Amino acid sequence: MSQFENKYAFRLSGVIKRYGLIYKVMQLTLLTCTLFPSLSAQEIDTPLNNFQVRYFAFFMDTSKVIALPDSFILAETDSLVFHDTHLQRDLDYRINFSQSRLVLLTPNIQAGDSIFISYQKLNWPLRKTYFLQKPQTKPDSLSSSNSIATMFSRQESAETDEYTSNLRKSGSLVRGISLGSNQGLKVDSGLRLQVSGEVTEGVEIVAALTDQSTPIQPEGNTQTLQEIDKVFIKLKSRQFETTMGDYNLDLTGTEFTRYQRKLQGAMATVYPQNDAHVTFSGAVSKGQFRTQEFQGIEGNQGPYQLTGERGQIDILVLAGTERIWIDGEEMVRGENNDYVIEYGSGEITFTRKRLITADSRISVDFQFSDERFQRNLYALEAEAKLFDEKLAIKSTLLREKDDADNPLGITLTDEIRDALSSAGDGQAVSNGANYVGADSGSYILQDSIFIYVGIDQGDYQVRFSDLGPGQGSYEYEGFGRYRFIGQGAARYAPVVLLPTAKKHDVADLRMDFQTSAAIKVSTELAVSNLDNNLYSSLDDGDNTGQAWLLSLAAQPQSLTLHGINFGRADLHVHHRFRSERYKDIDRADEIEFGRQWDIADEKKTGNERITEAKIRYIPRDRMHFFGSGGFLNQDGNGISSKKISGGTRWQTPQFLELNYNIEKIEKKNETIATPNSWLRQNGAVFRTMWYLTPKIEFESETKKETPLADSLRSGFRFTQLASGVELARFKHIAAGIEYTQREDDDRFEQSFLPKSTAHTRQFNLATQNIKNFNFSGSYIHRTRDYNAAGLSDTRTDLAEINIGSSQWKNAVKFSSHYQITNTQVGKQEEVYFKVREGDGNYSYDAALDEYIPDPFGEYVLRLLPTDEFIPVVELKGRINVRLSPKTALRTTKTSSFYKKFLANISSETFLRIEEKTQEPKVRDIYFLNLSKFQNPDTTILGNMSLRQDITLFEMRRDISLRYRLLSSKSINNQFIDSKQKRRYIRHEWRLNAPPTRQWGGRFELIRTIEDKTFSSETRPDRFIRGLRFESEVSWRPQNRLEVALHNVYGFDADKAYKPQTEVRQMTLKPRTTYSFSGRGRLRAEFEYTKVTANEDSRIIPYEMAQGNRLGRSMRWNLSFDYRMSTNLNSSISYQGRDEPQRDQTIHVAKVEMRAYF
Repeated sequence: MSQFENKYAFRLSGVIKRYGLIYKVMQLTLLTCTLFPSLSAQEIDTPLNNFQVRYFAFFMDTSKVIALPDSFILAETDSLVFHDTHLQRDLDYRINFSQSRLVLLTPNIQAGDSIFISYQKLNWPLRKTYFLQKPQTKPDSLSSSNSIATMFSRQESAETDEYTSNLRKSGSLVRGISLGSNQGLKVDSGLRLQVSGEVTEGVEIVAALTDQSTPIQPEGNTQTLQEIDKVFIKLKSRQFETTMGDYNLDLTGTEFTRYQRKLQGAMATVYPQNDAHVTFSGAVSKGQFRTQEFQGIEGNQGPYQLTGERGQIDILVLAGTERIWIDGEEMVRGENNDYVIEYGSGEITFTRKRLITADSRISVDFQFSDERFQRNLYALEAEAKLFDEKLAIKSTLLREKDDADNPLGITLTDEIRDALSSAGDGQAVSNGANYVGADSGSYILQDSIFIYVGIDQGDYQVRFSDLGPGQGSYEYEGFGRYRFIGQGAARYAPVVLLPTAKKHDVADLRMDFQTSAAIKVSTELAVSNLDNNLYSSLDDGDNTGQAWLLSLAAQPQSLTLHGINFGRADLHVHHRFRSERYKDIDRADEIEFGRQWDIADEKKTGNERITEAKIRYIPRDRMHFFGSGGFLNQDGNGISSKKISGGTRWQTPQFLELNYNIEKIEKKNETIATPNSWLRQNGAVFRTMWYLTPKIEFESETKKETPLADSLRSGFRFTQLASGVELARFKHIAAGIEYTQREDDDRFEQSFLPKSTAHTRQFNLATQNIKNFNFSGSYIHRTRDYNAAGLSDTRTDLAEINIGSSQWKNAVKFSSHYQITNTQVGKQEEVYFKVREGDGNYSYDAALDEYIPDPFGEYVLRLLPTDEFIPVVELKGRINVRLSPKTALRTTKTSSFYKKFLANISSETFLRIEEKTQEPKVRDIYFLNLSKFQNPDTTILGNMSLRQDITLFEMRRDISLRYRLLSSKSINNQFIDSKQKRRYIRHEWRLNAPPTRQWGGRFELIRTIEDKTFSSETRPDRFIRGLRFESEVSWRPQNRLEVALHNVYGFDADKAYKPQTEVRQMTLKPRTTYSFSGRGRLRAEFEYTKVTANEDSRIIPYEMAQGNRLGRSMRWNLSFDYRMSTNLNSSISYQGRDEPQRDQTIHVAKVEMRAYF
């Protein structure tokens, strides 16, 4: 610092010295100003000024953002360890040093996980915030802190923080009572509590507790899931770790007991020594594990249906348990990634970023619940490392057992027990038909076939079960309605499938012996016991099986001869045996195991033996050569297979990046003289030159096999070539183009015949770092032309375009989105289930013969999926334009009238189009030929809507005028019972003109047009025209008190009738509100509505008179909200309804107390 700077600083210090706290703050500021020039001129002495920080961060859910507790963190001193793996900066995580924020990029976080964080900080006594008095933050009842990663410090030097405590708590407690004339006394109770911190020295806790449960599954359209009902307590110390509640059990490190489950129970891990641990888990499994493999469909992104073990579709997929692979590559969930999933129906839809074709091989691991049994699970894992960690021993015991004494949804009668006992390991069934007498059932029996005739029109009540595709004889037509179409032609049968309780045990012992620094020998033995029917002792002789493994791994650090380093190499050899009766409890094979050995179409019988060796040679960094070979034998079906493979991978950006793989498989069958052969190759090469990165990829497969007895096809062949180029090192543009051609041939009688030719073109373009403008677009166009007769050519188009712009000082804002997808739509059925009165949201109107919305109803609506899917082209588009000339036009008193007028006008236009159609001329859909939209013959689901706002004096409080146009047109052919079309137009003029500050006034004139047409003859059409005037006048004599009156005068006419039905409505709604100095509010309102019609005998549609019925309706509401203290709120409410359609007046009162802590 110069002499002038020092002199100026001390004079300033003397001037402000007498101002107390300001003086102290200025001292700190002055100190900072004097230090920074020195820091820029000399190197920081790290040992003297740095403070080493080490601590664990625990996660209460799957959020990947961690707020670091320190400032002045030194760059490149950070170190993160997650699950014994050191994470790499910028690859696995990023740190924002200015905001002290850490963002994880790659690890999959589960609730209760921990991560070790270490870094150095400058030990300066400076805080981010200084204040005269510490502000008190009031809790927000609408916010929650479920996504907070809570840190627990383990610092080498003790540090006192006056703003935190060792144990942090947050949450809410709710107690409420409600009583109504149409419902009994209901007690509402809710507790939500989050706790984190150190309960005692060396023992840390993370907990999320609640006494409420919800059946709501999280949406499967994001990469991370927010499970709102996850409850757990986790304690951790150096000697033990315990989790109680909801948790994920993940066992790894073995061949036969790799195990992942989503559980509810307790798990404990004890660390008696640093090199030993014991883990025990006892829980209730929410579902059962299943693997499903299937081929994609050409031109169909989904949805693809996940099914149960029998092929049934009525399953619930547990959220977050799915793992999906395409062609052996694991996919990432999320709308901006590879796929989305609907957990309630088990449907997977792939995004436009992942093209699905008939050649796509899809593998899915997931856990599902069919609500037949509660499954109990017990797991024990013990591991110890002996002899200086040269010998590692791991033992694992697993048990999954259904609660056979308490099945769900069925009562165990003596007859059912006898049927289960005599079924052995087979499927037990009982007759689904029950004779109930004439006019008491829904079916009649005719020639051994059940025919649906209507409720209370038949003699039988029949229950049908889903046996899987091609296993039944009846097809589903609607809720409770089934139709016979032929034996083996459908999936339903008039039987009841009796659930068989199962038990699956697996015991595993593994030993790893490190004979030297470069050589490790491993052996593993596993025994399984699977009882498929705990109710029966039959067929129990094949329950137990064995499996074992022996492997050798050699990984020398370097290959040196006469002082010359020849690089590195490693060798892996393993032999695995699985008996015919051994059953895996989870996935033990690699993805596409059947494809790797050409046994995907073979049913495993007999013992299985696999011997395989893999070698890798690395002469220099980023240059790899590898090879492998192996044998597989299944003695039960006489199948044997051998394979050999090799390849290389170069990752040298300054020279060349190259991948090449070749593999040959030969499969023999004792019943066939000629072996099958399968040759596979793939490779890629690319290099960045100048501003371009060209690339070339190829893939080829040739398979020759002996045809099956019922087929002449004896193999296939395909060759796929791809070339493309990407822009590199451009600042404002990222772009790429790729072309792929694939030739497929089928083999018949020793010769190959052309099958199809596919062409795929991909285009990508995006802008970056351009102010006030952004663009991103991608387009995939694929055609597949078939040579074989009977196969139709296909076309697939996937596109997404996003444009955003803001110009002229935000006077014009524009955004648009456009996307097209080839997908399929599942037929649905609307079913209304009856619940307790007051708990539903629909009521049945006998006069209309339909269900109408009702907040105190007794029905709830459920949309039931079916197994009928229709391929469609889907288009979604939207445009939003907002004009605000005022931001660009600066007006003064001398400005022209034209300029002032424009400055007071603003407008906003929002247009949205959605269409799912079977239109054969897809080009008309892509280029928005609106005449082809919403065609009743081709459109499955379509909607077009427009919202146009024009506002004058938008920002003025004394007067403003707005015109709004709402226009929509839709068609829905997705329901199996009926088709419907709707057209709605609404013109709205609104004037806000408060005469004074105490008085407020809002006046609206609304004109509506609503047309509804139905294909069902039982539902009448509507052609309603309406005109309505609404006004609200309010008076505020003082700040705490407001009195208002809301009026509605309306006229509706339904032109579906001749003469037309005319309805007049008058509504008066006075309201009074009184506030208590920011602590509470008392509100009382009364609504009186009178509706008259030109003919009282007419049936009045629900859409007329704003849903009010003919006659007089009265509704009243009284509510009182009061904040008794900072953390305690109370509320009292009472509401009543006296309406013509109800037999009695409804009264509902509720009292609630809500505490925050």
